[in-house]
Amino acid sequence: MLFCFDESGSFSPPTGDDLHWAPVVAGVVISDHKQTEFKEKFLAFESSRAVEEKEQGEVKGKLLTTSSREEFCTLLEGHEGIAVVPTTMELSALSRRFIAEYPETMAKVIARQADNMVHETARKDVLLLSRQFENLDQSQALRLFATTHCLRVALEHATVLFSLPPHQASWNDVRFRLDRTHTKPKSREETVASTLFYAWLQRMSDRAPLPFIKGIHTAEHPLVKKYSRGDMVNLNALVKNNLAWVDSKSHWGVRVADIAANIVYQAVRNLDDRQGRATLFAHLMRSSLLQFDKGPGLMSISEASCGENVVGKYLVLIGKREEHGHKFENHPLLR
Repeated sequence: MLFCFDESGSFSPPTGDDLHWAPVVAGVVISDHKQTEFKEKFLAFESSRAVEEKEQGEVKGKLLTTSSREEFCTLLEGHEGIAVVPTTMELSALSRRFIAEYPETMAKVIARQADNMVHETARKDVLLLSRQFENLDQSQALRLFATTHCLRVALEHATVLFSLPPHQASWNDVRFRLDRTHTKPKSREETVASTLFYAWLQRMSDRAPLPFIKGIHTAEHPLVKKYSRGDMVNLNALVKNNLAWVDSKSHWGVRVADIAANIVYQAVRNLDDRQGRATLFAHLMRSSLLQFDKGPGLMSISEASCGENVVGKYLVLIGKREEHGHKFENHPLLR
């Protein structure tokens, strides 16, 4: 099972009069069943793009024409083993001070976890992680949290969509690949991110466990055999040692995520359908299990960032999703 992630839009505060701020992270889950077939079709799609749709030879979502985006969405929709999971971090309603203080605030939250550590070595490790997180700038901290949230939702969807044959064998080999656009190999952000992914996922698992599905996830199911913790999925064990940061130019799956992220971001940036971006977004989301009322996968870091007034901005996207539905409507576990 391949999980790939990329982003679109800036996690740095907007300048000037632009008050709408909502960067996007997109996850793409690709079952190993017929994955080679899909990869070949995607690479053929890339090779037939015009030179204007490429940056230094690499196809980029932000450069694709509308017709190329439509072709991409149709490609995903036609493959049963692919699910798109967007996360849109709505930041417009938050004060600049709140955002600026976010790394420090989260660092204090992490530091408090040291009191729960039994061993002194573990306690020191948590305090070190807290200091490292505080040294991240706000865009790094926000990007990290959004990606962690996206990864958690992607896992939730994958356990529902791809746990039955012919997909269940994919859980024997789980890979998570994240775009390295903003990080250097072994950089501070990458080191802190990898550690925090495990910690945050475990905490998410404790607060909102990812349960096994009765009658599906039996003792012989590979997800249970390899990653069980009682009757729940052990998210930490599932991700640890299976996560890697890669350059998009060398990984086709991350390039799929890049295009998906930009299609969502363009719809989020405009919030109308005058250029067909909301319709295109709905076409892409035919390949997503995300609830319609979640629109582009809205998430918050504060109650203020996803109140009724904020969510109301995205009603056109929610409406388009309701019109178009999704391709998983006849999935055995969703009937």
